[in-house]
Amino acid sequence: MDKRLLLDGRLIAQQEGCVRALGPCTLNPEPCTLDGLAVWKKNNLHFAWHRDPETGQLVGWHNTWVPDAETLRGRPHVFRVRSTDGLHWETAGGPSIAESVVCDDADPDGARRYKCVYQGAAVLDERGEVAIPYDQPERLRAAAAEGRSVRIGMFCACSPDGLAWHTNRPIVLNTFRGWQTEKGDAGQRWWRPGEPGWAGGDSFPCLLHLPEQGKWVAFFRTNVDRRTPGDARPLRRERAVGRSETADFAHWSPHRLALRADVDWQRALGRGKHDLYQMQVWPAAGLFLGILSVFDWEDDRNHLELAWSPDTLHWERICPGSDLVPHGRLGEPGGGCSYAAMRPQRMGNELWVYFGADTGRHNADPEREATLLLARFAPDRLAGMAPAGRGRGTLVTCPLLLDGAALHLNANAVEGSIQVELRTEAGQPLPDYTFADSIPLAGDLADHTVAWHGRPALPAHPVRIALSFTAATVYSLWAQ
Repeated sequence: MDKRLLLDGRLIAQQEGCVRALGPCTLNPEPCTLDGLAVWKKNNLHFAWHRDPETGQLVGWHNTWVPDAETLRGRPHVFRVRSTDGLHWETAGGPSIAESVVCDDADPDGARRYKCVYQGAAVLDERGEVAIPYDQPERLRAAAAEGRSVRIGMFCACSPDGLAWHTNRPIVLNTFRGWQTEKGDAGQRWWRPGEPGWAGGDSFPCLLHLPEQGKWVAFFRTNVDRRTPGDARPLRRERAVGRSETADFAHWSPHRLALRADVDWQRALGRGKHDLYQMQVWPAAGLFLGILSVFDWEDDRNHLELAWSPDTLHWERICPGSDLVPHGRLGEPGGGCSYAAMRPQRMGNELWVYFGADTGRHNADPEREATLLLARFAPDRLAGMAPAGRGRGTLVTCPLLLDGAALHLNANAVEGSIQVELRTEAGQPLPDYTFADSIPLAGDLADHTVAWHGRPALPAHPVRIALSFTAATVYSLWAQ
């Protein structure tokens, strides 16, 4: 049986006295540096990275903004960086447009080895393809002066080296706002689910490659119109997560809503308490995890939360309102707004989660300074199941075939204990595999073999796994 994460709600058939619990993390005590400096930029810091399989070097891309009065928006410049230890980074090329990057070593065309998704603007030709891309601002301005339409949207592109990009294609275009439209213009509209097109904001998109399914998936910010019919209040919008996919990295499916906050409506403010600013997604143990940047309107900060999905289409937040990475104090790095970096990765015996972290509030402190922080988790320990209080928690899985020599657990029972029982599909305890036969487990159990007195061989038919535990968190189980 392959590894199963206990945060997967489909896995658990019954539970009593149990809740989902976030795993602990170790926050690197000092910010990562860029060219020797801790401050990377002003305002929101976005970061994408991967480990070069040939050299082992870490390669990244980070954003900065350059004012551009003629476009009324400002143009994003993305700089490539590199590091040998993941803590000290140096500039290695730029400017560019790539906000999220995947290294596709399987593509036989070396000119398409790197693929990216970014938010930008372009002039399209009669076929709807990009004629003038975002990294040619002079040509865009000239086209606008000639009266040609410059479209805002999410785009994709390819590159041989992660620096120079080509074959720009639109993913989804902003239907309701043009390049020259000022923020707050009376003609501006936000997007409503079910309508064509899209309306977005300052998105930090995510690009996910699923080679076994033969597709790519992009996640990006969507601004949803939250007005109700007949509501005469000023225009309000809700930040949410949009999604599109492609099989050829050229033609993308229509935009659809992937996840929204779905919180109570505050009539006095005309908005909910929380918005979803972005989501960074990656596959893990047969399902998909996402780190959300959740904007809290009341404290004016972005917090990091965890979400999961069985298929990248349907999402659920895990422990809503709880910080995946603890917040610091305002005025300190990590005390303001946090933005998850694209794609956490396994580094040795740790899962590295980078995030852009700044010192201030989102709206009240526009000159806040941003840096890059690193949180380290034990593998597969982002979230698990734990007792709801100081008592005992029990849970029973759906029927599973333990096609291996032994049952393994990943759990933390340093201050408690765990017992395991196998049951029939009808829920009856199997002889020799009862709680009474179980050898109690205790300690930090990253990969522990479950045992019963008498050491019977695992059944060759589907069984339910029952867990009974106190002061412990169980993260995953598997058979091998």
